[in-house]
Amino acid sequence: MSEQTNQLKEEIEMRAQLIQNNKNNFHQEDLQNEPNSQKNIETSQPAVKVKTSPWFWFFSVSASLVFAAGNILRAFHSNNVLLNTLVVNIAFFIGSVSYFLVAYIKAHINQGICTAIIATNTIIMTIASYFLFKESIQLVQLLGVIAMVVAVFFVSIFRVDQPHEQGQINSHSHISTDQEDDGTMMNIVFMIIGGLAASIMFGSQLLFFRKITQYNTETFGIGFAFLLYSSFWAILTFIYMIIADPDQFLEVDFTQYSTCFVTGILLTIAIVFINVSCSYGLIGISTAILHNQVIVVTIFNYLFFSQDLSLGQAVGVGLCVIGAILISNGDRMTCFNKKK
Repeated sequence: MSEQTNQLKEEIEMRAQLIQNNKNNFHQEDLQNEPNSQKNIETSQPAVKVKTSPWFWFFSVSASLVFAAGNILRAFHSNNVLLNTLVVNIAFFIGSVSYFLVAYIKAHINQGICTAIIATNTIIMTIASYFLFKESIQLVQLLGVIAMVVAVFFVSIFRVDQPHEQGQINSHSHISTDQEDDGTMMNIVFMIIGGLAASIMFGSQLLFFRKITQYNTETFGIGFAFLLYSSFWAILTFIYMIIADPDQFLEVDFTQYSTCFVTGILLTIAIVFINVSCSYGLIGISTAILHNQVIVVTIFNYLFFSQDLSLGQAVGVGLCVIGAILISNGDRMTCFNKKK
């Protein structure tokens, strides 16, 4: 009897072990098939394309137009460029861009070249945003960005030499050959280094802004915080001017003070807008749109102050239009979104 009981127990244990082994085999097969089934579910779901936010266009284009308006008001500033910079910095700190632009004016070097050099940050920001934030851009849109950069070069460099007229924006009095010879090699080197530095510094703050928005979504607060900290430069400028020549504050009239201050307000809005626009779309394309302020000012001069356009400037305006068409119509504007 005990023998039969032992045999029955052994048989029951064998069957239980067999059932347990079968369960383990089924469980392993489920684990192996689960990734494939998950992939099938993912592939069966259609890819959702997010449309470009209209705010990207609003902030990018507005920044370019407001920048242009601020530059137009520069025609009414005083001849004391350092004081102009101080008043502008009361509203905000333009940073290296303001300082180097002032230096370019004093060095009697074509400011168009400086503008063109600074515009190179469009390409720099496009490349940097790709590696840092994995932002993709189509070939058609890349061609549009390049066309806009070339347009800024053409409009900035190929200027028409003519006598200065009252109220004409960015017009340059004719400089004789002797005066041109006075531009030393040091000034030229300073211009190139300054332009590239301004390009990288201004573009870098856009990259910093995009990085910060990954942790804080208050875009306008971040934009104005940048200007608040950077405006401390005005204190250093004021101290230097007081020590160097305090009488220069009395040599500027109310109109020149007020236009400088309004310029600072406009550029404050423009810089905040260009920062905010980068949170809605690609940094490279937004920067390309921003630098078309040069073309806006050129067309404004032509329409309202009868400033002639050179052939190179006309070509630049045409390239800008072509670039805008390529950017806005590349894959129905869906490529402005970040690559997932």
